[in-house]
Order: sequence, then C-alpha cells, then structure tokens
Amino acid sequence: MPEDEVAKRIKQIIAEKLQLDESRLTDSTSLVRDLEADSLEQSDIIFTIEDEYNLTPEYSFTPPARIGPLIGYFMGQIEKQKHQN
Repeated sequence: MPEDEVAKRIKQIIAEKLQLDESRLTDSTSLVRDLEADSLEQSDIIFTIEDEYNLTPEYSFTPPARIGPLIGYFMGQIEKQKHQN
C-alpha cells in the first residue's frame, strides 16, 4: 500500500474524528497543542486507524504528538504485519 495513500487516509480519519477541515493537517501538526484533541479523541483516532488497517493494538503504545510521526508509526506497523502474514 503506497505511503501517500495511507497518509491521506490517516489525515482523513483525524479530520473526521475531530470534525475539522483536512487542509489544517500537516505532518508537523500536533494533535494536542494545535488541534486540542483530548485523550479520548486521540484513542478514538488510534483505534479507528488500527481497525482500518486490521492492525493488532499495542497496549503500551503512546501516540506521537505530531501527525507525521504518527503516520510513520502506522506505516511501520502495516509493513510489519505484511511480513508476518
């Protein structure tokens, strides 16, 4: 799955969950500081992304503060899952 498609979909999920315009989202956007996402909203975003890509949740996972590293993390998880199947 191409990284740009995953990045676009993750940004769409964030925009939908936080009810904001996707154009506000950049790789350096902070979920908490810039978008004021609380812990429940962050969890909902993470669970939705995991469901979208059929990923096994990592319960000790602390989401990166910025969208770019979050996308990178999930790209790594998708690749890891691909090699396990």
